[in-house]
Amino acid sequence: MSTTHEILPEALHASFVPRPRPGLTSVELDGETVIYDEHRRTLHTLNPTATIVWTCLDGTISLAELAVELAEAFSVEPAVVLNDLLDLARELGRQGLLEGVAADPDETAAHQVGPHEAGDVDEDC
Repeated sequence: MSTTHEILPEALHASFVPRPRPGLTSVELDGETVIYDEHRRTLHTLNPTATIVWTCLDGTISLAELAVELAEAFSVEPAVVLNDLLDLARELGRQGLLEGVAADPDETAAHQVGPHEAGDVDEDC
């Protein structure tokens, strides 16, 4: 259930500064990240591309700023990266993994989060 301080995942925008929600434990294994949600007792798996993004979500950089940095690092158009980052952030939010974002109760079951191929950040897993 959301509180008055939480926003809906669909409302996330380029200026949003994401941070993992407290109570999560994560470990990287073979380029993928496994996240354990202590509160919900669920596991989430991020593929290598989503893992790169996850490591950058420290509450100090907006999605727009991160898009510019990643676009430069991977020689991709910033607008494309921003679109993909917004999709990923919304999915992470729906899963209850981002601070200040209201989780979707139907979406918080454990499953893989992240794109299928490197370079593509897509919420359809």
